[in-house]
Amino acid sequence: SIQRAIDLARELGTNNVFLTGDITHTSSPRQETIARLLMLMAANPDINFYMWLGNHDQQSRGRHSLVIGDFISKSKIIPNVHVYVEPTLEKINGFPVLFMPYGKFYELDSAYLGMGHTGLAGTMYSETQAAHEKIKIENTRSPWVMGHIHQAQQTKGAVYPGTAYQVDFGEKLPKYLMHFRAKLTRDRVTMEHDLIEQEPLFRLINVVVKSEDDLNAVKPFKPRKIPDFYKLQLPRGFKMPPKYLSERPHVIFWEAVGAKGESGRSRG
Repeated sequence: SIQRAIDLARELGTNNVFLTGDITHTSSPRQETIARLLMLMAANPDINFYMWLGNHDQQSRGRHSLVIGDFISKSKIIPNVHVYVEPTLEKINGFPVLFMPYGKFYELDSAYLGMGHTGLAGTMYSETQAAHEKIKIENTRSPWVMGHIHQAQQTKGAVYPGTAYQVDFGEKLPKYLMHFRAKLTRDRVTMEHDLIEQEPLFRLINVVVKSEDDLNAVKPFKPRKIPDFYKLQLPRGFKMPPKYLSERPHVIFWEAVGAKGESGRSRG
């Protein structure tokens, strides 16, 4: 998805790419993963990359996944890589941008473009789950681009582009990259944006199973341009037919759901 963002930036004539947090899924990723990310950025010196900590990037003990990236950013070893692990008011081409990593949200009494990672009052984690955060944007002169919520949406004072691909089973498609244009006029920042639909690299699909007939929703595996991967939600005690899973390696997770709670299993 980062390569897609690079290609789209060049197509649109911009040289800035913003990664809105949750750069990794854990605070302790494989170092090869971080190295490959930084090598990709170093190989595209005409693009400036800005990224800040999301909730998945860090632990409560202070450990986070961008330690190496933070060092490289501060030392300017790779000059087009910019990492923010603390709230920072930066100027990009003379334009004020406030970077606000996860867990440290506040506003300034000035005009800027905010880059954060948190839920806001009135936003939705999914079609049925409202965000629990009660934060409201009070400074109407300064719009925000936010990470943290996977589904693209807009609320008062902020826009969420969502993730560029499905992170969890059942997340709604399509997914998007976002192109935004900000303008500073006197004491106010205005922002326009376009959501650019992305062809999925894969699809993650939930299947609720109440009887054997529902299992037929997942056909035996056949190679496809866009592969589908499935999660089955089964009644507690349900027994799958012999060879069902061996013929369906694209069923990668299944869980039993019942009155006594839930239990999950996966191939990995």
